[in-house]
Amino acid sequence: MKSKTTNFLLVFITVLLAHLHTQAQVFSFEAAELAKLSIRAGIPYLQDSTEFETLYRYLNNMEQENVSNSERGQSDEDCNSINPVLKSFENTKGYNSLRSVQLALECSELSNGISPEKMSPPIIGDPVLASFFNSRGQLWIGETIFYIKASDRIFVISNNDFKAIESIDDYSYQGNPNVVFFGGDVGKADFEYYTQEDGSVNFLFNGVLQSGQEVFWEFGDGNTANGQSINHSYSGASEYTVCVSILSEENGEMVTIDKACKTISFETDTQNCIFLIKKDQQEDGKVCFKLKGLGGKYAISANWNFGDGTTSDELTPCHDYYCNKSYLLSVNGKANTGCTFNRSRIVRVTTFDCCDALASKSETVLFGEYMIKVHLYQLPLPIIGRTIVSTRHYKRRNNKYRRSKALIKNTINGNIYMSDEQDCKCEHPLYMNQVEQKYKSWLITNYKVGHFFQAKREDLWYGKVYINGSLRYTGTVDTSCN
Repeated sequence: MKSKTTNFLLVFITVLLAHLHTQAQVFSFEAAELAKLSIRAGIPYLQDSTEFETLYRYLNNMEQENVSNSERGQSDEDCNSINPVLKSFENTKGYNSLRSVQLALECSELSNGISPEKMSPPIIGDPVLASFFNSRGQLWIGETIFYIKASDRIFVISNNDFKAIESIDDYSYQGNPNVVFFGGDVGKADFEYYTQEDGSVNFLFNGVLQSGQEVFWEFGDGNTANGQSINHSYSGASEYTVCVSILSEENGEMVTIDKACKTISFETDTQNCIFLIKKDQQEDGKVCFKLKGLGGKYAISANWNFGDGTTSDELTPCHDYYCNKSYLLSVNGKANTGCTFNRSRIVRVTTFDCCDALASKSETVLFGEYMIKVHLYQLPLPIIGRTIVSTRHYKRRNNKYRRSKALIKNTINGNIYMSDEQDCKCEHPLYMNQVEQKYKSWLITNYKVGHFFQAKREDLWYGKVYINGSLRYTGTVDTSCN
């Protein structure tokens, strides 16, 4: 299954090349600023957060100055001539950016007559920020790699662990301590199997499945199926590689969230002591667990490791977690039939007031022959943390929309929260109050936080957009932790 970023890349290759006749302007950049960014293993690299912020301000100011020098009287913009400063910078450094992929997709959809409310939202609506990422959505700052697979699936890789990118691509990252996932709850693929009396194999999904997600099986013999519990019969070979995937719908297509594969052998099939871990989420970080045995089995002893350094030998323990994050829970024990079991699963604790899900909202507003597309979203990431209001203004002409200039005013208001010393809970509110006004076809307004923050449930932050002095949009964004 292809991610949205992969689709952007395909559009970039096929569409942007078709517009090479559009001559890009060449700008002169200060040598000191140009030297701040280099390419490491195909990823744009900056030495630290200070160089990131100074280069961001430098490029943003150059881009704004170029827009100010453009002719105010011309209302429509050629889609492919947008962001000439950023395009020139990327060409000088020799890499294709996420910004150019997103712009190519927008230009393609506009030329094909797609209305803005049906257009694909950008992964990063801020073109200056998006220009720092390569076409795969990767940026390297200091010892930290940011990998944006999709707008709601962002990974932060620490300790210069470049190989972790491969573990993210093959869905094995959840066991890597250097990888932190941002985007709310994510499914964890895992399964058990056992051979039945008739020779068929019963496959049981035993991972973590979130609302709206689907389970997809590949049995290794060319057959596939959907569902959490599947019986399958084999013929011929005695060894197969079986994979189970968690699928979720994103922008009209099914994408893979996580995947797990195992090689099964009927000659050495000892999977006859199957237990499932059941989780009961309470309030304030309290979670209760119990074991469900299959085939009439029940546990007579159990040793639990809660993943935070504490243990228990109770059969049905409850545990109070302090941090609002994921833990690797494991349990081993003995069943009434004498067989032994060893199970583990990811436990996501999300019962506190705050969580690190990516709050976002995208809407369109139609007035007369004009339309605005507004995207409100948060990037609560270390180093580059910020909230953003992205506004694009369009005019309908000959049954197609074009980017059109207007006096756009964006406002950002509301609270976000800083983490405590253990980075577990959000306790310190930071009030955002940002206003920006420009005459252009697009306006990106962001409130820079600069480090990790969280959103508090039911504590909304607001984005408002004025066009030519009239309030056209008011949106609120909150975070759903579960």
